[in-house]
Amino acid sequence: MKSLKTTYLLFTFFLIPFLIFSQDSLLRLDLSKHIYHFEIKDNKIVGDGAELLKKEIQSNQYFLMGEYHGSPGISNLTQALIPIMHDAGYRNFGIEVGPSSVEILKEFSQNPSKIKEQLHAFNTQYLITESDGYKSTSIPFFDNIEDAAFLEEAANKGWNLIGLDQEYYFSFIPLLDRMFQELSKKDQATLGQLHQEVKDSILHFYKLDDLDKRPMMYSLKNSKPFQSFLQKATAANNKNKAIETAIQKTIQIYGYNEDRKYYDCNRTRIEYMKENLKKSFDACNFNLSKDKFFLKMGGVHTAKGMSWLSLYELGNTLSELAAFHQNNSIHITFHSRYYMEDGKVTDTLADTKSYGSRYRDITQFADKDQWTIIDLRPLKEKVFYSKRYKLSDIIKKTFAQHDLILIPKLEGEGTPNYKK
Repeated sequence: MKSLKTTYLLFTFFLIPFLIFSQDSLLRLDLSKHIYHFEIKDNKIVGDGAELLKKEIQSNQYFLMGEYHGSPGISNLTQALIPIMHDAGYRNFGIEVGPSSVEILKEFSQNPSKIKEQLHAFNTQYLITESDGYKSTSIPFFDNIEDAAFLEEAANKGWNLIGLDQEYYFSFIPLLDRMFQELSKKDQATLGQLHQEVKDSILHFYKLDDLDKRPMMYSLKNSKPFQSFLQKATAANNKNKAIETAIQKTIQIYGYNEDRKYYDCNRTRIEYMKENLKKSFDACNFNLSKDKFFLKMGGVHTAKGMSWLSLYELGNTLSELAAFHQNNSIHITFHSRYYMEDGKVTDTLADTKSYGSRYRDITQFADKDQWTIIDLRPLKEKVFYSKRYKLSDIIKKTFAQHDLILIPKLEGEGTPNYKK
């Protein structure tokens, strides 16, 4: 009896620390051992986190940054990383724009010092202001000065830009202008009136869609003048075929969304991304066994395994390609905690019902004054095999899909690169 009592007391003694340290506490304790920080000074990253990023850039074939869009901080980081990547052998840069729109960025890149100025003029010329006052540029994610800066850095290094996505919702007018510019003077005279008529109709279609009166892609698909211009401009100059094909594919992808065929929309879009990746790799003679590639897209597209859209995306493709050739890929996702709103610092963790609060176990480590890196890799065995932690589905998915989490320091809005 005495021995049983002693055993019970010993068991209780050793159990108490585990009761005090809940599974959530254990996760916080273990994650805290794999935290790094860095700052960006004069377009250079400094700190222990900087050394980690440099190491990963050097040791991986594919470097994937799964951003959240509109962050000036991520654009600043991209600008600072490009010289490091260049020294490590990266020469190809995949971005979330269409294959026709990327040709516009390539033309701007021929004169790097003028990129900011050219983007400002382009963004201003094709700026769309919606009924709620929101302003949209025709090439996504290149509307701020911070975006122009990293594009200039890539141009200075002579990097090859690769457009992987469908064309943007607001890209149709500049793409039609490019088709028109490819025509001879004679054909421009013949198609000039139709060209202007179609551009005016597109602006009208935008307004109808904005007011929920008629879906945009439905209007374009069924517009005889619009389809006629595409056909005639392509027949007059076969160079326009690539733009016409990209436009029709874009209408198809967005059209699935209008018809509430969301799976078909995402599946077709991802298949198109992979098609564009293959075409671009073939065009630049990319050596799959050794050449390096930098991908900057939304985080859902750069994930390993099955994404939140229940599909295998570019991130998984590149992960498998690297493994097949006995190389490595690094998959980075970004989260936000501190940002400026109405002149005040806002902490996403203050609102327990917000979307950002679902990542509390991770974003609690963010530092308001410097960048934070969390390396998930050392804890994956405990997450998926010994199951040491009780995790929400969204945190477990984060561990499965990504290697590093980067959290910018306090940031505000980007600086618009267009005339308001």
